[in-house]
Amino acid sequence: MKKIVSILFAAVLPMQAFACSVCFTGREDFLSAFYVTTALLIVLPPSLVGSFVYYFRKQNRLAQLEEENSEE
Repeated sequence: MKKIVSILFAAVLPMQAFACSVCFTGREDFLSAFYVTTALLIVLPPSLVGSFVYYFRKQNRLAQLEEENSEE
């Protein structure tokens, strides 16, 4: 039974590799869209995390300054 299932998977899975018609097609406009989207997905998460860290550090500094001014 395992042999039959593995043969079926081996026969079906290579067809899944051809499912994406955008990624590696020969048309230049599709390739440029793929590259731009890939770059966006690489840059966006670190920039979002960096923005949140910057915002919270700034708020923390402002709170500390406010606390120091209220102690005086």
